[in-house]
Amino acid sequence: MRVCLVGDTRQPLDEGMKKTSYHLARALAAYCEVLVLNPFDALSKRFWFPLIQFRPHIVHYVPGPSSRSFILLAAAKRTASAKSVMSLTHPDPAPPAKFISLFLRPDLLLAQSFQTAQTYRTLGRSIKIVPNGVDTGRFQPVTAKEKEQLRLKYDLDPGLFLILHVGNTREIRDLEIFTSLQGRGCQVLIVSSTTIRGDAGVAERLRESGCYVWQGYLQKVEEVYGLADCYVFPTEHPRGAIEHPLSVMEAMACNLPIVSRRFGALPRFFEPGDGLFFVDSDDEMRRTVAEIKVRRQPVNTRTKVLSFSWDDIARQIFSLYQAILCNHTPVS
Repeated sequence: MRVCLVGDTRQPLDEGMKKTSYHLARALAAYCEVLVLNPFDALSKRFWFPLIQFRPHIVHYVPGPSSRSFILLAAAKRTASAKSVMSLTHPDPAPPAKFISLFLRPDLLLAQSFQTAQTYRTLGRSIKIVPNGVDTGRFQPVTAKEKEQLRLKYDLDPGLFLILHVGNTREIRDLEIFTSLQGRGCQVLIVSSTTIRGDAGVAERLRESGCYVWQGYLQKVEEVYGLADCYVFPTEHPRGAIEHPLSVMEAMACNLPIVSRRFGALPRFFEPGDGLFFVDSDDEMRRTVAEIKVRRQPVNTRTKVLSFSWDDIARQIFSLYQAILCNHTPVS
């Protein structure tokens, strides 16, 4: 089977959409031939010539639905005489992006959150629920001694309770909560993406409150998870992140306690407990972080993501490819 995966896999891999495309392409290569094309090249022969020469059986658009992406996928499907798949990784809430699927119909949509699946299912589309994956080999727990060494390596106080967030500093990410978490024995560290430009005012306010904001690509981002004591994901807005945030899963793979809003697909795939806390307000988030700091209870968040390897996800998707090529409708 030949699969054309449409997604941005250019370095640096410092945001969720790129990581998803990159890791999915690598994992699928164990099951089929894979060609990766960048949607930003859609107006160039760099996109269309390789597509025609490759003659894919499947064209799979990864970054998520928008009016533009439905049009591009429909054109690629027609050009290659292939079946088409659209991942609803980062849904566009604008109505045209939803209703255009009625006219430019992918053969299969892959959803993650319940809300997105319901939205497109009511439009009569074929939906399958498929989560994102995580590299559990790269992201692993560290010992207390290793954590101390990492703190020293990055010039961070070993005695402070370090609260981590990995992601861009746009207003839509709801990062203001960190200004109230900073201090009183806690140090907030935010590692910001270089691919997605943040809002200067957000980073400035965070720094003024004492938070550390590191803006730049970190080759060994797993070390940043290793030096942290707690991971906080405060984002509420549905456009603030991809629906199944990779940073949360990476923190869980490192067995960190997690305090998160009930964002996107997270409550669908993970039950709270064993160090995973879902909260509904800023006050609840502050109280939960304070309790984690004081109690230091046993954490077992890593076990929750062990079944979410990229190989497992690729195997699920490959089975769906086989079904639509055999004209079998995947189970919704």
